[in-house]
Amino acid sequence: MADGVNLNEFKYAGKRKAASERQKSQPKRGKVGEEKRVLPLHEECQEDAISAAKEKWFGFTDPKAATAVRRFQVLVAVLLSKQTHPSVLSSSMKSLVDQGLCVDYVLKIDEDELKDQIKSVHYNRQKASHIKSAAVAVSEAKEVPATHGELIKLPGIGPALAKILVNVLN
Repeated sequence: MADGVNLNEFKYAGKRKAASERQKSQPKRGKVGEEKRVLPLHEECQEDAISAAKEKWFGFTDPKAATAVRRFQVLVAVLLSKQTHPSVLSSSMKSLVDQGLCVDYVLKIDEDELKDQIKSVHYNRQKASHIKSAAVAVSEAKEVPATHGELIKLPGIGPALAKILVNVLN
């Protein structure tokens, strides 16, 4: 304290005043248990977003292939997309599609060979294992799973990827 002036009081007075003004300008928060108002997206906007997602993911597939094959190719693209740059994903998927990516192809090649084909993708050993396991599951079920619950059972597919696949494949 110098000459009767508290320097700390002087130093923080401006900050206290700014904080109190900020509190006055902010809207009051609701009470506990009071629902927050969420504005729904317009249905057309949702449809546009889903359409754009379908266009993006099916862009990685072979347009001449059968629908079941293209659905499996989308599944593989989504599996590879985790922690992967889009350009790397695109080149890896192009390489796989050129090799004839389908359930039978994945079942007949060795996991190490698949790992070498996707070597530019992060976690390629683990992802090759997931792709191989997904191919086995799809061959047993005769189709790519369509529901969220079925997709989550596949290795490497969590809730977020399952949601993407449900929106794109249905």
